[in-house]
Amino acid sequence: MNRRDVLIGLGIFAAALLMRAVFAARLVFPPLDDPAFYIQTARHVAQGRGLVSDVLWNYFVPFQTVTHPSHEFWMPLATLAMAASIRLVGDTWPAAQLPGLIAGALLPVLAYALGRTVWSARRWAVLAAGLLISSAVSVYQSASGDSAALYAALSTAALLAAARVMKRPSMGLAALTGLLCGLSYLARSHGSLLIVAIGAAWLIDGRRDVKGAIKLIGGLIAGAGIVIGPWWVRNLIAFGSIQPFPLTTALAARDYGEWFNYINLPSLEKLLSDGLGPALALRGQALWHDVGVIALITFPFGVIGLLPALGRRQAEFRVFAIFAALIWLGVSGLFPVPALTGSFYHSAGTFGAWGAVGCVIAVKALFDRSRWRMMSVAMSAGVVALVIGQAALAWPGVWADSRVNALKYEAVAQWLRSNAPPDQPIVTNEAHSLNYASGYAALTLPHQEDVTVLRTLADKYGARVVVVFGSIGLYPQALAEAAGVRLRAEWPDVRIYELGR
Repeated sequence: MNRRDVLIGLGIFAAALLMRAVFAARLVFPPLDDPAFYIQTARHVAQGRGLVSDVLWNYFVPFQTVTHPSHEFWMPLATLAMAASIRLVGDTWPAAQLPGLIAGALLPVLAYALGRTVWSARRWAVLAAGLLISSAVSVYQSASGDSAALYAALSTAALLAAARVMKRPSMGLAALTGLLCGLSYLARSHGSLLIVAIGAAWLIDGRRDVKGAIKLIGGLIAGAGIVIGPWWVRNLIAFGSIQPFPLTTALAARDYGEWFNYINLPSLEKLLSDGLGPALALRGQALWHDVGVIALITFPFGVIGLLPALGRRQAEFRVFAIFAALIWLGVSGLFPVPALTGSFYHSAGTFGAWGAVGCVIAVKALFDRSRWRMMSVAMSAGVVALVIGQAALAWPGVWADSRVNALKYEAVAQWLRSNAPPDQPIVTNEAHSLNYASGYAALTLPHQEDVTVLRTLADKYGARVVVVFGSIGLYPQALAEAAGVRLRAEWPDVRIYELGR
């Protein structure tokens, strides 16, 4: 790349950032519920409290108090980036959005860089970048205040760096690739699969020089260890384990409701007692579901472009193909319940650059054949129209939901400030979002377990008020029918109950 490429890249970044900023300006409340976790823990870091949370999101890791060391499940990079932004800009929702907006705006630039490895003519790479500039889901993930955009940018950069190592082996570049992998892991735990995928790609590519490939993998691991090592040390100090969240429990979950049980936690024994058929069926469902997630995130260009991208022999596409297979099979096949409920969605942004470039590869293949040139132009226009159409259809609904949630959560927060002691935690099915809106510590409602279990939970942590948003599992019906429970307030889609002593 030369100076002209740098200028084009800056232009792409500016256009993408502007698009994301315009969308973000109308998103007045964080999407439920994960973004609130990152924002609240970022506030705590910015205030000097450190990595702590005032929410018990689930009960896989037993804590004796509601306030506890944070990030037993989620990774810290988004929190730390938001904390820096809050310190620089102020404690506001737009400040929390800023790291994601910047990372999201880098993704089209990386797509341009990928395109430049394919074409000498820049216009095709610019076209690929343009598809990501206004991609509805990419823009949304950039503004949502969570880890998705950071992970997409870092993992894409890691794969591009890995391909560079395959072309021109270098220990320094291998270590840089590892550093990017490590940062991806600190954004989302699925980043650990990057190290495996890249290591496998280097071994396959360097099968004639296995020793050289192993040395490069050593550099990869060393680079990753620079950033992962301190995080593992922190976890050992805070939790006594580098991986406090029990992966076997997550693997054994049979449905999402089990994730929030207080007494009846998932276990391998329960999973196996159901027989092999249901476990395999659940994994098949997750694998198929996440094909749809990939199509949604890369719509419409990925539907056209991912298969051509996966079939190319160029280094950038070979390493991506290994990673794509690994994350799809690993996340969806091993952990189907979280994959079905958003974990794969938040890690699928990496598919965007290759889907966009693959789509332009298909368009150009037609364009280069004179009798198909008009079809190529029509296909290009159709893809652009669908990208714009998806955004035009989806974004107004997202903005409207954001306004509704802002009003709803503020109404609940005002009621709590008038009726609940400030040091008393609240039980609710949207714990992080309510904590964000009200400042009250919160416990997640174990919505598959009855009121007896709910009382046990409430007594342990000193909670009396239960806020139920919508209808979930046994609730609110179970509370409406229970003795010693009083309905204190009610709005459309919200009910507040008080548990009698």
